[in-house]
Amino acid sequence: MSNPKSLSVLMERLRPRGQQRLFEFLDVVDTDTAARFRAWLSSATDPEVGAAAELLNRASHGREFAVWWRAHDKVPAAPTAEPTGHPRSRRALEHLPSQAHARSADRDVRVGGAWLLGGLLVTIISYSLAASRPGGGHFIIASGAMLYGAFRLFRGLKAR
Repeated sequence: MSNPKSLSVLMERLRPRGQQRLFEFLDVVDTDTAARFRAWLSSATDPEVGAAAELLNRASHGREFAVWWRAHDKVPAAPTAEPTGHPRSRRALEHLPSQAHARSADRDVRVGGAWLLGGLLVTIISYSLAASRPGGGHFIIASGAMLYGAFRLFRGLKAR
């Protein structure tokens, strides 16, 4: 079980961006690595914690901090046996999309769905109003809104 004060020592020194990078780091590393990091925090000196906080505050993503942590981790990574003649398998870090990427994909799905639905509603409502008039009338086909919505929707679904 980790000491709850170990993370709070670091969290006090982090700006909101640094806190986000810390959570991204904890998301991309395995459980044992995260536990070793928390144990290190409880025994780290003030300058070491300050250096970690400064790097987290400056990092563009939690993966950058993961690279730093691997260099400072006292336990070497377990060697992986690679079969001969086969390409190298991707590491867990390479498989995980960032949280920002996931949020962007979710936003594309929401915005795209809203534009597509809005374009369809404008088209259907204007057509039904035109059809209900004696002798017909003019109606709007909101193809631009529907195309833009479909594009954003599919882009978001593909990125998930």
